[in-house]
Amino acid sequence: MACEKIVVNMSVPADKRGWLTRLGKLTGLWEFAIKTRCRARTLPQNAAYWALVIPAATQGFSEQWGYRVSEEEAHETLAEEFLFEERRLVNEATGEIKWVRSRRSTATLSTKEFSEYYESCCLLLAMFCNVAVPDPDPDWREKKGAESE
Repeated sequence: MACEKIVVNMSVPADKRGWLTRLGKLTGLWEFAIKTRCRARTLPQNAAYWALVIPAATQGFSEQWGYRVSEEEAHETLAEEFLFEERRLVNEATGEIKWVRSRRSTATLSTKEFSEYYESCCLLLAMFCNVAVPDPDPDWREKKGAESE
């Protein structure tokens, strides 16, 4: 069997049993990596970000910096602020260590991570640019309350 990706809903007992049965039949050396499956950020999340956060950031950064900031520049600025990861590079010959930064794409974020990113952007814009980002759905609390009744 070549490298394959298996997704199992562990909340469905029959699926779980089937997967465990399949594992029991394996022979030889295998490597497993198990992780919770996360939904990728949704199109509505991304649409709200580009329709609400980015225009607010463009306005706020333009006022702060004194020149017209493009949407792409506003996006890159926010992403650089909140979506970077530091990684260590080691020169094996000298032992010298260098830290480099790389930026994650918003497309790789889970729905939860994207929500956290969205909120961080809104807070930064409110605190440093005095710009309020409108709520994408101001009635969500009422809708959620009506659903649970």
